[in-house]
Amino acid sequence: MKINKKPNLFIIGAMKSGTTYLHELISSHPDIFMSQIKEPCFFVRREELKKLAPQMWNNGICGNLQKYMDLFKDVRQEKFVGESTTLYTKYPTISGVPKKIFNFNPEARFIYIMRDPIERTISHYWHNIRVTSEMDDIIKTLTAEPHYQNVSYYAMQLKGYLKYFSLEHFYVCTFEKLISNSEFVVRDIFNWLDVDTKVEILGLNQPKNVAPDSITVSKTNVLSYQVRMSPWARKIMKYVPYRVQKLFTGIYSNSVEKKVSNIETVFDYLRPIQKKQTEELEKLLGMKFPEWSALNS
Repeated sequence: MKINKKPNLFIIGAMKSGTTYLHELISSHPDIFMSQIKEPCFFVRREELKKLAPQMWNNGICGNLQKYMDLFKDVRQEKFVGESTTLYTKYPTISGVPKKIFNFNPEARFIYIMRDPIERTISHYWHNIRVTSEMDDIIKTLTAEPHYQNVSYYAMQLKGYLKYFSLEHFYVCTFEKLISNSEFVVRDIFNWLDVDTKVEILGLNQPKNVAPDSITVSKTNVLSYQVRMSPWARKIMKYVPYRVQKLFTGIYSNSVEKKVSNIETVFDYLRPIQKKQTEELEKLLGMKFPEWSALNS
């Protein structure tokens, strides 16, 4: 099997923190090749991926070196070859990723973009409602499922990587800084990678995946997440006229506004937990995060 140039640049998360937008911005650099498929999840254990994200498991890339390397078959002379997978920082639900990447390429570099942990956790909650249609009280969900908070526990996620890579291998930034000054952040990344910082950056003015005020959720378990995301269902839907898809969606789904009546209770629950975790992050990185207004209010 022909092995192309190994990926040496990874955007590893965090989920709901602007990784798609950043992926697209840095891919405009002529010395950086980013895979067209985002979230290939190659370094995730198959059994963990199937349980957490069956639609990504269905793409068949996880654990398949040939399919993974095919993502980079068009690489020419680019200095950096990369991909973005937010599941790489979802420990302990997703385990063993840092060691796998180290064994694959010990020279790898990482970009880790973080968001106000409270805002990110709440956004994660709404994301899962949208994809699974399983809606429950937010406090009940957050207390029952530590995964939501663990993804916002940035120090813990980074420490797993620092067992194998030095901190110099990481560029860390925040979603808030990326959105407020995208060009500065992207050029700073180019400087960190030692590539030309004066190139034109495409896509700076494009929409930044701003989340809508409402989401569509299924009225019934007939359209379960696993069924909707199965390969056969997705193939069939390609041939279904848009009007029919829209009618079908209207019959079996509702539009739900993303409003939490007890939002202050949610903030009061998360703030002491995530402030402590952020203090750990600040010590680890030697950085402060005043831009995280929900956490610091």
